[in-house]
Amino acid sequence: MSDSAKGPAAGYIYQFELALVELAKMSKDDVLSIERMDDLAIQDEKGHYILTMQAKHSISMTGSTFGSTSVDLWKTLVNWLDKLKKGHIVEGNNFIAITNVKIPLTSIVREFGIEKFEVVVDKIKNIKINQEKKIKENANKEKKSPAIDATLKRIDLVLNDLSNLKIILSKFSFKEKYQLKDDFFDSIQLGSITDDSYKSNLYDNFLGWVVSRSKENWVNENEAQFTKKDFEEKYDHLRKVHPLKKALFRNKKDIPEFLKINLTEIRSDTYIQQIEDIERDIEDKEEIVKDAVMDFILCDIEISHLITSMNTFTKPDYEDFKESCIDIWKKVKRKHAPKDKSHYSDEEQNNIAIKIFDEIMLDVKLDFMNTFDFNNSNKYVQNGTFLKLSNEPKIGWNPSWIKKYTI
Repeated sequence: MSDSAKGPAAGYIYQFELALVELAKMSKDDVLSIERMDDLAIQDEKGHYILTMQAKHSISMTGSTFGSTSVDLWKTLVNWLDKLKKGHIVEGNNFIAITNVKIPLTSIVREFGIEKFEVVVDKIKNIKINQEKKIKENANKEKKSPAIDATLKRIDLVLNDLSNLKIILSKFSFKEKYQLKDDFFDSIQLGSITDDSYKSNLYDNFLGWVVSRSKENWVNENEAQFTKKDFEEKYDHLRKVHPLKKALFRNKKDIPEFLKINLTEIRSDTYIQQIEDIERDIEDKEEIVKDAVMDFILCDIEISHLITSMNTFTKPDYEDFKESCIDIWKKVKRKHAPKDKSHYSDEEQNNIAIKIFDEIMLDVKLDFMNTFDFNNSNKYVQNGTFLKLSNEPKIGWNPSWIKKYTI
């Protein structure tokens, strides 16, 4: 590939990468298009454009884009003005300029939407005056100025449509040195995962899907459009084909509070009472209670850490996991106690409680958010969640648990 071809090629790839990020972030009823209304555009459920994006990429990390006299800036503004004028996009749309490198500190872009509109217009006029001076200077030196000429023509077009320019600047924003991969993984709640190999493989598969599907549509003279449902179906497929074996949760011994838990101060919480009321070997029960206290406390610490401190997932995500735990508990309970509790003697109910508790704590395997699995070092989160449910209580081990612990 020639040097001159590297820049455009990287720019095209960057555009597809941005599409992938926006797909991960957009609402369920939105539709994303590539090279239809803009580099990228998003429509809401009513078909109204709510976002149009111009992306500029530089293969040199010391390069810059969207400078005050750059062709790309004024070309972008003229493009947006034209679409507003023709009614293709309407007031309320968000206009975004985005780049992988730094925008010059002196660029007028930094004042769009922040400085008063009249002040920005005056500065645009000053840019025009300075560019006209450069043309005269070059003419005196018998130099041609095609790039400056092109910029001036576009500046004139911008100044001739101030009403629409005001609309654009009121909804304008920019992103520079944009770390799109980080944003993508944060959007699908994988930002804290340290398995770079898994993340790279997932990203490449997603990107390949966006590129190939866009190409297929364009070859068949269709628009390259994607819905949130398209993205979620692809994500579900990739998770099945490439499951994440690295777990989200910390090894219990890596949690700072691990060594500070005093297992001799066992509380009389409901989850402890449920375990204590099961008749079994005294020494075994003592170990089981200690493990339960540890799992219960560490689960609280870890869930709070990931929701509050790390923003890795949300409280509703954890509530969904708790519902999954309840569903599994129901299946295990039905297996070991298929009849009404009145059919079982006290001894039989105790034996059933042992079977239900042991299967839940030792054998059940779940994953979190259909992505993260558990292993021996972090199963405290899964077991701790079951114990939390038995503390509320929403589940129990003995067939008569409702009568024993809720009435």
